[in-house]
Amino acid sequence: MALGLAARDCPLILEADVGPIVVEFENELTRFTTAAPFSSLPSPLTRISAAELLGLEEHLVIGSPVLASCGLPYHLVELASLEALVWARPSPGIWSDRVSPSGHDQVYLYVAGKEAGASHIVRARMFSTPGGVREDPATGSAAAALAGHLAQNRGVGRWRWQIEQGVEMGRPSRILAEAERTEDDLSIRIAGEAVIVGSGTLHLPGGLTLSREAP
Repeated sequence: MALGLAARDCPLILEADVGPIVVEFENELTRFTTAAPFSSLPSPLTRISAAELLGLEEHLVIGSPVLASCGLPYHLVELASLEALVWARPSPGIWSDRVSPSGHDQVYLYVAGKEAGASHIVRARMFSTPGGVREDPATGSAAAALAGHLAQNRGVGRWRWQIEQGVEMGRPSRILAEAERTEDDLSIRIAGEAVIVGSGTLHLPGGLTLSREAP
């Protein structure tokens, strides 16, 4: 917590719409466990419509997109290569016709990569609306949905992924995702670090100032 607004020696509880989220600290990492259970449904996007949306050839979309959620649903679209991830350019018109009617205006593109120690490397991009189709450099809720999706067809065990996002927009981030499946449950944890990207000072009447830094 670079701003010093929370003590690192005890958990922080965030009261979110999906329920209380426990945030813990480990060295420079901040980690939370998802509060809502993982769920997955077929996405209204097909391979063909997803390819049209992204301006890609159909063979560059792997399998059928799904609508996965740990509280906030994302259309998960797997692509065949990093080149396809770079080439992806969502069309606002097709988005309006194919994505917005679902009521879930979040699309998460990903490319499954190689193993790196105990983790698997995944590259991802997240696009959303309103206000035009916009890209986000780091999206913890999307990473949680992806981790649940990647783990749902596996047996009992624990898996880790290093999700690299924001590379294509010049704001690279690294999200650490972990999924642990037991006979009765699927637990998903997300971790990462923050850096200062901006600061500002508000000059108040009476000569008072208020300064803040934004991670």
